[in-house]
Amino acid sequence: MKLRIRIALLLSSLVFVILLVSVTSIYILYEKFRKDEFYERVKTRAIFFGSQYLIGTSPSKITGKSQEFALFGEKVAFYNEGKQLIYVKPDTLGIEIPEIVFAKAKRKQFSFFNHGYRESVAYYVDGPLQKGYVISSAYDKFGRRKIENLQFVMLCTLGGGLLLSGIFSFFYVKQIVKPLSQLTNQMQLITESNMDERLVVTSDKSELNQIARNFNEMLDRLENAFEMRKRFVQQASHELRTPLANMLAQTEAALSKKLTAEESYDVLQSLKEDQQHIIELTNSLLLLSKYEKLALITDLSIIRVDETLYEAIDQIKIHYPDSHIQVNFTSVPENDGLLTVMGNEVLLMSALQNLVKNACHYSEDNEVMINIDAQKNGMRINFENNGKQLSDDEMQRLFIPFFRGENSVHKKGFGLGLSIVQRIVSLHKGTIRYTAVNERLNRFSLIFPKENA
Repeated sequence: MKLRIRIALLLSSLVFVILLVSVTSIYILYEKFRKDEFYERVKTRAIFFGSQYLIGTSPSKITGKSQEFALFGEKVAFYNEGKQLIYVKPDTLGIEIPEIVFAKAKRKQFSFFNHGYRESVAYYVDGPLQKGYVISSAYDKFGRRKIENLQFVMLCTLGGGLLLSGIFSFFYVKQIVKPLSQLTNQMQLITESNMDERLVVTSDKSELNQIARNFNEMLDRLENAFEMRKRFVQQASHELRTPLANMLAQTEAALSKKLTAEESYDVLQSLKEDQQHIIELTNSLLLLSKYEKLALITDLSIIRVDETLYEAIDQIKIHYPDSHIQVNFTSVPENDGLLTVMGNEVLLMSALQNLVKNACHYSEDNEVMINIDAQKNGMRINFENNGKQLSDDEMQRLFIPFFRGENSVHKKGFGLGLSIVQRIVSLHKGTIRYTAVNERLNRFSLIFPKENA
């Protein structure tokens, strides 16, 4: 079922319910008013007959004024105190009076009850001359005709209101949904081949404009993601093609001529380096892909960050034996708990190794300074080295996979390490920042907030 039909049906149903409640309330209130008003008239007649009976007038002789103000279909019955019928007028009354009516009338003087479509009143007469009960009964001919007419008018109103509400709701909803239909048609024009298309957004602050604005923002994010994915594939292909092309060229050169044992060794050594390059690149790509898909860490444990950092430094020193790495504490922690985080030790070790390796790799004087600042509100670890700094544009793209700045032109690497670090740190609810401290000092800050420190 289309949205416009559902909304029209919903509005029509709502109007129908409101009309039904309204006409029902009117009917009930008017019927109550009619009944109360007619009961008062019947009660007045009962009092009249009772007053005549009270002064000792015989029931059969109560005429005159009684006929002048008689109600339609009026019937009157007189009972003595023993509840025995004395007189009935006319004699075709045929009403069986329940015992409870007599009891209530004697207790409260008046008792109201229905007999079919007739309204009746039992009046207890308690006088020195006569004691007994007067039953006055009549049919509200005119009041009931008004009720029947009211029922007819209400049914017509209810049916007409339902019909009109259905028609107006359909056209009203059609006008409301019209901008949404236009929005849908615009969305259908946007495909994979024209991701630069955008929905028309006006200055109106309506909900549909907000939807269009949010949709355009989502398209911007998707376009950026597709562009990054495309660039990632291109860069990965380029990184893999270069060593493969080198390997092919060396293999063809080796096959085209006879090589000495020394030349064969050089070719194999070069092929080994290219193969190692491909393996490292593939491992990095697999690692990055794995961490990108990882939504949260399940096997959490309490990790001493300083101890993990020292282990990472020992591993990196094997590859950078000439580097001098110094670790300092900005302030002495009040307790060891300030140096811990909840996380995965293997992942955190990988992130710290990458940061230490990065600092050593780009340090021009082989000096690396690591400062640990553990406070109650969180922990910060700064990795500093002297070297060429990044430009503002390079800072914006620093954590994009395969991005390498001008300072890495003559250095080996893939540009994946910082992307892996950022993902690992985010999984530990932390952040990583780069700061150009002064003319030659570079700083990477690893920050863990209070809830994870």
